[in-house]
Amino acid sequence: MNKKLVVFDKDGTLIDIHHYWGKMIELRSAILSDRFAMKDKELLFELLIDTMGLDIETGLLKSSGPVGIKPRVEIVRLVTDILNKKDYLVLEEEVEGAFKEIDKFSTTIAKTFIKKLPGVDDLLTDLKSYGIKLALATTDLHSRAEMAINISDINIYLDEVVGADDVQNSKPSPEMLFILMDKFGVNPKDTLMIGDAAVDQAMAVSADVDFIGVKTGLSALDQNLLSGCWVDDMAAVRSLLCK
Repeated sequence: MNKKLVVFDKDGTLIDIHHYWGKMIELRSAILSDRFAMKDKELLFELLIDTMGLDIETGLLKSSGPVGIKPRVEIVRLVTDILNKKDYLVLEEEVEGAFKEIDKFSTTIAKTFIKKLPGVDDLLTDLKSYGIKLALATTDLHSRAEMAINISDINIYLDEVVGADDVQNSKPSPEMLFILMDKFGVNPKDTLMIGDAAVDQAMAVSADVDFIGVKTGLSALDQNLLSGCWVDDMAAVRSLLCK
């Protein structure tokens, strides 16, 4: 293994994205429709679920997102626009306030939302044994990312976490990778990005960093994304890196 820093995406790479964000979208949609709809709450519930990117029939996130791909500020803006188009007149601040309340409530049941993907511990243990710095770069909020990695015990491996609220420009901007490379004093050629979505790959390309994609998240739903080095799961990544 000739890298000094390996950066992971969170959802779809280390954590089961469909289970985690599927549950959060359902919770957000239920609370928002109950709060803002005087009637037709079920219709608004279904509209919000679709808007945030959950396929009700399959229970899987849409490959196009926006949840799981776009940063929170864009999700809030999109939900606000949809509510206003349906004449539920609200401000972005109200939607963000509701999201914060939902975040607080969800922490009490977060263990039921978060499932670590198979092979994660084996790979992280091996990389850590080589003395490689390990970091997380996610479009989730820093606090939410910390909660997820603590619950899943991934925190014991990681040296740094960068969330969407830690940067001016989230993925696919390379800013997260630049921050991490600067912190650990490593060059792009000594850095590897592992993720599950096109935005992860685009971020790596923009930072001139090598990339390995895993088909455990949103990429598996869209074969058009799978150019470059993509493998089935973390076991396959381990086979590539830990020979």
